Amino acid sequence: YNARGERLGEVDRIVWTPADNRRYVIVEHGGFLGIGEDKVAFPMTRLQLRGDRLLIPGLTEEELEALPEWRRLMPNAREVA
Repeated sequence: YNARGERLGEVDRIVWTPADNRRYVIVEHGGFLGIGEDKVAFPMTRLQLRGDRLLIPGLTEEELEALPEWRRLMPNAREVA
């Protein structure tokens, strides 16, 4: 969700990148019935927990749509169990 309460997508997984030793949340968005979804990454430090929702403050749907696919940016990322 963003600060305006708009649902932006669902958490797909959490990955770790050895190059910078950081964890990222991979968010699925767009698509229809699980087909054609895009997946983008956000550093864990950018997210806030409010009740049962994860918030990404300052993010709009338009900005989310413009982000590149996470695998192109982090090809060496490893999934966190």
